[in-house]
Amino acid sequence: MKTLSTFLQTLTLLLILLAGSPFARGAAHRIGATPAPDSVERRAGRVARYLSHCLGLSQQQQGAVQACTQQYLARLATLPASAPQSADAEKNYHLELGRIMTPGQWNAYSWLQEHQPAGAQ
Repeated sequence: MKTLSTFLQTLTLLLILLAGSPFARGAAHRIGATPAPDSVERRAGRVARYLSHCLGLSQQQQGAVQACTQQYLARLATLPASAPQSADAEKNYHLELGRIMTPGQWNAYSWLQEHQPAGAQ
């Protein structure tokens, strides 16, 4: 039953984000603002907090996800986007996340990955 509740919360959050994203992108585009590049640490922290919120990660899991994500993003930053190593890095990242998350959290994470808008990865 908890898995269903987590899934419904995740779905609701995703729908809210999807509904608001065209408006946010439009406003930023009209203003002419370009996002400032973030450090790997800040991006990893945001990803960890987002996943913690969506998936109900514990503090320990959130810290492990942040460390894993930071390592993944740092590795991607050193590789060309089309390099075969980037696929290996993503595979290793998902394997690490699978070790950190419970099966229910992993299923919800997988669902989020499949249903996020193009370019949001």
